[in-house]
Amino acid sequence: MREDIPVKVSVLELLAREPKRYSEIVRDLNRPDKTVYVTLNALTDQKLVAKNGEDGGRYELTDEGRQELERIKFVRIAGEEDDLRIIQNTRVAIALGRCYDILSELRYISARTLRKLTAEDRGKIREEELIIRNLLLKYNPSLNKDDLVKAEEEEVKVGLQELLSGGFWWGKRLVKFGLTERYTHLVNLTIELPAGPVKDQIVAALELIRDASGKMDERLKSLAPIREA
Repeated sequence: MREDIPVKVSVLELLAREPKRYSEIVRDLNRPDKTVYVTLNALTDQKLVAKNGEDGGRYELTDEGRQELERIKFVRIAGEEDDLRIIQNTRVAIALGRCYDILSELRYISARTLRKLTAEDRGKIREEELIIRNLLLKYNPSLNKDDLVKAEEEEVKVGLQELLSGGFWWGKRLVKFGLTERYTHLVNLTIELPAGPVKDQIVAALELIRDASGKMDERLKSLAPIREA
């Protein structure tokens, strides 16, 4: 028997299979004799277990005991499902955060690129950024929407000196900023996500990132589509 399972549950599960003598319960559970003794007395007082004197002094589950075991199993399964849901939602939040960061940087650089991208391209990046941002706020409620909106407004504020200093080379900074590695990391995160509309949206964002970054820098046309990565 596993040590992390409460003795009460272990006793109920054991007796659900067949009635057993006290010595058999101690042997099968491999728990201290005193612990089993105290547990059996408590279960008997709660009318979850009864000792059948006509059957060689064997302990057996009562109807109430079977109902209690079913309740415990239901709570255990529900808890495991909740844990799994928390893990999945955390993974989704991380993937959305990575996706939002890349889109924000793409929009920042595209606003400083004097060629390559059209107004339609920039509009698509902005639209996708908004969609991913709203999903991110849903899965990571610790974030503040006003802070994100303020940061987004700063992305497109471009000074003349900034343009002159970057000129036509802003698009080349995507490689310098590690887009290839970040894109690949996001692809790997996305592959592990559960199927659904959020995953589909991240996949769509990845395709947009791949297309737009390839237009700004020829070297990034080699980014693999998620279906091939």
